[in-house]
Amino acid sequence: MLRTRLMFRRQQRSMRSIAPGQLVQIIAGGMILAILGDANIYVSLPTHTAEAGIPLVYVGLMQAMNRITRIIINGPYGILLERVPRRPLMIFSLLLGAVSNLCYLVPGFWPLLIGRILWGVCWAGIWLGGHAMIFDIADEQEYGERTGQVQMGFWIGAGVSSFFSGILTDWLGYREFFVVAAVCVFLGWFCWIIWLPETFGRRKAARENGGAGVDVPAETPAPRQQTRHRRWEFGATLLLAFINWFIFLGVAGSFWPIMVDQRTTAAFRTLPLVGELGVSSFTGIMTAVVILLVNALAAPWIGRLSDRLGRSWLMLAAAVLLGAVTMLLSAQGYGVVILIGIFFQGLVMSILGVLITAQMGRTGPARQTGRRLGLLNICGDMGGALGPLLAFALLPLIGLAGVLYGTAVVLILILPPVVWLALQEKRLTA
Repeated sequence: MLRTRLMFRRQQRSMRSIAPGQLVQIIAGGMILAILGDANIYVSLPTHTAEAGIPLVYVGLMQAMNRITRIIINGPYGILLERVPRRPLMIFSLLLGAVSNLCYLVPGFWPLLIGRILWGVCWAGIWLGGHAMIFDIADEQEYGERTGQVQMGFWIGAGVSSFFSGILTDWLGYREFFVVAAVCVFLGWFCWIIWLPETFGRRKAARENGGAGVDVPAETPAPRQQTRHRRWEFGATLLLAFINWFIFLGVAGSFWPIMVDQRTTAAFRTLPLVGELGVSSFTGIMTAVVILLVNALAAPWIGRLSDRLGRSWLMLAAAVLLGAVTMLLSAQGYGVVILIGIFFQGLVMSILGVLITAQMGRTGPARQTGRRLGLLNICGDMGGALGPLLAFALLPLIGLAGVLYGTAVVLILILPPVVWLALQEKRLTA
């Protein structure tokens, strides 16, 4: 009993002392270490099916299985986050990430499939739990900045992992690589055991202590007009999550190699002192540059700007418009124009990703944060899974330009309701 009380008091102290910036660093560090193994499934599995023990026909299933798992698990995981402490779930989720890498060491269909399912559960827990912890401890006025910082960690992990996973696989070997990946995840897991605090109930405790430690507005009944506006915001946020993953991750991200192949020449892909680069090498370098220099660097600044302006929907409307122009540009362009289009696709993806996540934290009571984040991720994962399937099915029928024109039309169609919400945001703020 005495030990339990001491542990509880120690945890309470950690709740009071942790700053949002410190929590972001701890969560982002775990994310960066966790992504290495997953990145290699996309980079190296298609060319190492013999070592993995599966035929090539199953590669697509393995690459999609983690997202299929998240579609199923996001909702229950989000509701669970509202009812139990967040720290044990986060630590358990990261442990599953390490176990998933160990599964990849065993050749065969079932070990690889189980590993992908475990990774899907792991990432659902890390992504939902990490954002829920940030919303626990940060002021609502800084949700955008803190969300951007967390997602900056994700993009750094994705970019660095995509760059090094292929190199390490060629150097060490396919299965040996996953030993390194598992060690990295275990390192992050051990660091989380030591430093990751508990934030569950932080807002409730702050209210009971007169607001010490965090600014929590009283949950008083909102006027009917504001409640109706929140419902429109909630629906539009879910729609934008689906559109973001469907168009910019599912369609555009999958088509980057095709854009480079069909819309650039060998002379364009020739670099000084290096010579001519193949389509895969050029696309890989370009992807890493976009992820690290656009997605990762832009994310915290996007969130900070939205917090300062207090006009998230205005920025979302601008991002949708920029996305439509970018897809039209990509449908018609060649050479440098294609690279500019890909650059802005990455920027729009980052703007939408940061702002819709932060906005979801504001569209309801704090006690329902988990289920809202879970629903948001379900919509995103459904869009990310459906995008490549539909795009590659339409590609032989209408060609690359036709698919890109279609995505621009979708963005133009959803622009009016987003602009309306931006106008309502200005009026309600005033």
